[in-house]
Amino acid sequence: MEKMKIIINPQFHLREVTLEDAEELFLLTEDNREHLRAFLPWVDATQNVGDTRAFIASTSCDSVYSGKFALALIWEQKIVGMIDFHNGDHKNKSLEIGYWLSKSYNGKGLMTLACKSLIDYAFRETDANRIIVRCAVNNPKSQAIPNRLGLIQEGIEREANWINGLFVNLYRNSVLRSEWKF
Repeated sequence: MEKMKIIINPQFHLREVTLEDAEELFLLTEDNREHLRAFLPWVDATQNVGDTRAFIASTSCDSVYSGKFALALIWEQKIVGMIDFHNGDHKNKSLEIGYWLSKSYNGKGLMTLACKSLIDYAFRETDANRIIVRCAVNNPKSQAIPNRLGLIQEGIEREANWINGLFVNLYRNSVLRSEWKF
């Protein structure tokens, strides 16, 4: 079966993550552990390539509402991060985007392009009506992405994530199909 793929430009695309990616993805996580663990609750639980394999095995690109519609960010044939739809609500046609990027690729606009492409995909290819992006309030680089894409900041979810022994507040941003400019 053909794997899910979204081409952004000749050097950059998103594609369905596969079990063959486990080693590369785990090493990328390991190399970025300190950078990622400040904002992502799953990092400390990812201790070996088996944990990464288990994550990949739990993903599916059969439906954006499947729970873990996960895509690898591929820059010049190398995995540099991940993006997904999670917390899908088919009844209410709502999706949430999550993402992370290798520290060495920050500041190049890759995640903004990836998010724009995934939102385009959802509004062109599915019946989704609302897309949400949540970012830690102490992560301005992550919050800059929904800001650049014109998502509306709805407010702050107080103590919404438990990370490294502390509750973290999250900005909640969204865009509706009727607001999105293709």
